[in-house]
Amino acid sequence: ARISPWARDELVIKPGQWLYAQIKSVSITT
Repeated sequence: ARISPWARDELVIKPGQWLYAQIKSVSITT
């Protein structure tokens, strides 16, 4: 199954933004 570049970018960006948000929230609360 060939994944289109935009779909691959979505898979990379979405978890990346979630992880970034997690780190930001942790740094804010601590």
